[in-house]
Amino acid sequence: MADVFRTTQTHAGSFGVENSKVSFGGDVAGHIAQAIQFNYQQPINMIYELGSRNVYFVAGHAAGQASLNRVIGPAFAADSLISKYNDICNPQDIIISATPSFCGRQTTSVRTLQYELQDVVLTSIGGSLSAADLMINESMQFMFINMAMGSL
Repeated sequence: MADVFRTTQTHAGSFGVENSKVSFGGDVAGHIAQAIQFNYQQPINMIYELGSRNVYFVAGHAAGQASLNRVIGPAFAADSLISKYNDICNPQDIIISATPSFCGRQTTSVRTLQYELQDVVLTSIGGSLSAADLMINESMQFMFINMAMGSL
């Protein structure tokens, strides 16, 4: 029988990311992180030479921003994260690791992808409380100066 949408597709496998984690300066559990986003960018200007067809790229300083959304849970975790990143004289790292597993089975050929946000400082914090669930949702904004990535 023909496919309803007239396409032919092949299932190439399934995987989950339940082995993924976010490490805040070595601290992993208790932060009830719901979402993390990060962006690392380098401004590049394109300049032209008068009287020729030459074009040049001029790179600026790279910089990054990150945001974290979490549910406030145990008091020790809420306080520790803020105090870890609010000191501009002692910036800390955030490490994001993702290790896929295929249908719940870890395979030896799978490698862990790791992003390391380096020298991170807290720049903004906000929160909300809903009458429906009575949970305090917190959003934090960070800036960082370097990002490394690789597989382990």
